[in-house]
Amino acid sequence: MPLTVAGFDSHPATEQPWPTRFQDESESVEIYSRVDAIAAEWDVLADRLDAGPWDRPDWISAWQAAFGQGRLHVLALRRGEQLAGVLALQALHGTLCAPTNWHTPSFAGVFADAEAATTLIEVALVRTQRHLKVTLAEKDCRFSKTVDRLGRRAGLRTHSRVMARSPYLSLPSDVEAFDASLTAKRRSGLRRIRRRLADLGEVSVHVSRGEDRLDELLAEGFAVERSGWKGKRGSAISSQDSTRQFYTQIAHRFARRGWLRLAFLRVEGRAAAFDLAVERAGVHYLLKTGYVEDLRSCAPGVALRHEMILRSIANGCTSYEFLGSDAPWKREWTRTVRERLQLHVFRATVPGRLDQLVVVRALPAAAHPAAGRPAPAGRRAAGRRAARWLG
Repeated sequence: MPLTVAGFDSHPATEQPWPTRFQDESESVEIYSRVDAIAAEWDVLADRLDAGPWDRPDWISAWQAAFGQGRLHVLALRRGEQLAGVLALQALHGTLCAPTNWHTPSFAGVFADAEAATTLIEVALVRTQRHLKVTLAEKDCRFSKTVDRLGRRAGLRTHSRVMARSPYLSLPSDVEAFDASLTAKRRSGLRRIRRRLADLGEVSVHVSRGEDRLDELLAEGFAVERSGWKGKRGSAISSQDSTRQFYTQIAHRFARRGWLRLAFLRVEGRAAAFDLAVERAGVHYLLKTGYVEDLRSCAPGVALRHEMILRSIANGCTSYEFLGSDAPWKREWTRTVRERLQLHVFRATVPGRLDQLVVVRALPAAAHPAAGRPAPAGRRAAGRRAARWLG
């Protein structure tokens, strides 16, 4: 008996024959077009497997509402009645893509084991004529390892490249050990920053979990973040309705879970620096940060960063994740990074082979600066044309 594939509020199952490896009486795959239809079970599985915040229904549904361009396909693998894996994708111009962009820290999917990842990847491939594309995949996650194994052992056409390097800091067990690990120059610089800020008035740090006045605090924090270079470049949260909507929704959802951390460094009560962060399972994730431009010479952002690292250690965290690209200011705190990959798995069809040719030949020329030095302008232009072809 072939593995059952049922579509709920989605396209009917493909007319192409299923590969023989899907023949299993105990497994079935359901495909949903709405996150809420499976959110409760998905959350239970994510809790059991200790999945990260970005692979959960709260994040995916908010991302799809703010940034989604294609039809959502949530592939759910069941073994009997028990959910064993979830892979969220969006259909875009004939390709199935992960619901990610540069607001997404990483992507891993939720799989009970390697077999669950393999099944859902292969089901995804059957549902596209072109290829499966996942950006910002965690290098060492089960999904990435399964794609690598399928490429090496099963003969599937795959391609991968480093898309970003996200800095992180392994935290010691006490704050004294962390401060001792800093260079003498760094410690001296931090003391000088504290003195400069203190010369302006009373300095305080407040961290909220969003229990009250959440919208008011978000508005204040978003204004701080927009006051500097991000506002001038149009990359601040409040520069676009879609990003404001997304981060506001995420803040409310993570506040209900007790994961939200809104941090403010204030000088005489005025917000001088702001963090929007998530803290769960011993890990502190820095999603967004900013400082007021007129206090730039006093480095309030650096002072807040030091304070939040110390607080993370005091709260028992073992890792401080800076997320995003390997920016120079992050390298002042750490040299260790987590690689995020762009992964492609191609169908053995004419469109799939054309996609493979474009990806392998052209897209590396347009690598994002987060992955290293950008290519010359001519090669970047070729990469942009290739990206348009791939949708």
